[in-house]
Amino acid sequence: MLQHSPKHLGYNNSMERKYLIPGSVLFAGIVIAISVFVLRSNYFEQKAPWEDVPPRPVTVADIIIGSPEARVMMVTYSDADCTVCKEFHQTLMQIGTEYAPNKDFAWVYRHLPIVSVNSFSRTHAEASLCVKAVAGDAIAIRFLDEIRARAPGSNEFDPKNYPSIFSLLNLPQEEVQRCITSGTFRTQVQGDAEYAISKGAYGAPFSVLVTNKEVRYISGAMPYEELNKIVREALAQ
Repeated sequence: MLQHSPKHLGYNNSMERKYLIPGSVLFAGIVIAISVFVLRSNYFEQKAPWEDVPPRPVTVADIIIGSPEARVMMVTYSDADCTVCKEFHQTLMQIGTEYAPNKDFAWVYRHLPIVSVNSFSRTHAEASLCVKAVAGDAIAIRFLDEIRARAPGSNEFDPKNYPSIFSLLNLPQEEVQRCITSGTFRTQVQGDAEYAISKGAYGAPFSVLVTNKEVRYISGAMPYEELNKIVREALAQ
C-alpha cells in the first residue's frame, strides 16, 4: 500500500499556452464536463489534494515498453492528434529506450482523447489497442509514430488512411478493422480517460509516475532533461 502523499508536477510555457474553452466532451456515450488547457513550461511541484490512488494495474491489453513487473512505472495518458502530445511522445520514447532494458522501469501508453478538439482521437486510441492485440507493443508504438509523422503539429490524421499504415506494418487489415469497428477497447479507453480526469488532468498529455513509495502526477509535456532527472531519482529510491 502506498503511504506517501501524491505530488502534482506541472508544466506551463508562456510561448505556447493553449486554452480550450470549458465544455462537455462527448466520450463513449457519456458527457464529461472538463476545462482543458495545455501546460508546458515553468516547472512547479505541489502536493495533490486528491486521494493517493495509482492507475489500474498493467494488463496484457496495455501498450507497454519495458517489463510489466517494473518497480517504476511511467503511465502516460495521451491524445494521438494533440500537438504537444506528439512532441512529448518523442521524449517518452527516448526515456523508454534508455531505461526499459534494465527491467526496473516501464513506460505505459494509455489514452486521454480530447474529442471536442481532436475529432479522431478516440478512434486512434481504440485502433492502437487493436494493433497491440494483433501484433504486440512495438508495432502499436510504430502505429502511433506513423500517425504522428503523417499528421505533424496541429494536423489530424484521418482514420480512412489507416490502410496505408496497416500495409506498411504488415498488419492483417480486416482483423484490425473489425476490432476497431466492434469497439473492442472502447470501455478500456473510456475508463483510463476518466481516471486521468479524476486525478486532475487539465488536458493531454497527463502522466503518472508510480513507485513503491509514491505516486506523482505530471501535467503537460516535460522536457527530456527534467523528466530524466525525475526518473533517475525514482529508480534510486
